[in-house]
Amino acid sequence: MGKRLAEFAEFEDVAQDALLKVFRDLEKFDVSSEASFRNWVALFVEREIGMLDRKRTAQKRGGGKEKRFGDFALSGTLSGALGGDAPSPSEVVSKKEVEEQMEGAILQLKPHQRELIIQHYVCEMSYAEIARSIGVDESTVRGSCRVAERKLGQLLSAE
Repeated sequence: MGKRLAEFAEFEDVAQDALLKVFRDLEKFDVSSEASFRNWVALFVEREIGMLDRKRTAQKRGGGKEKRFGDFALSGTLSGALGGDAPSPSEVVSKKEVEEQMEGAILQLKPHQRELIIQHYVCEMSYAEIARSIGVDESTVRGSCRVAERKLGQLLSAE
């Protein structure tokens, strides 16, 4: 379940990091043509992709211990319904199907809704922590989470 979501998030991060570095170094660019600007930006993206690849293959402390999205318990939602010490093959398949449906529905959410769901349920951040991290009131986060949860429920029931 986590592979598509993780790749999606990594691609967003690569693009965002590259554009931040382009913006930071913009005064260093010599304006000679539009094509050279595209190539200059492409170099930043290429470097970010290379750094991502090095991070993925790094064998430092904790290297190779990445967690997939499906490895996180979603407030007991999946673990309560599908848990057990030794799951049967059909339980494993069912759990994978549920995880794939959940991932597909999360990817269909608007980016800010997706971030709220992931921060609250996957990262287990409280509403107050999320509010502090994005600079809004806690009640706003609660309301936005409820809206995102309803949308997620609609997407899951439509499948």
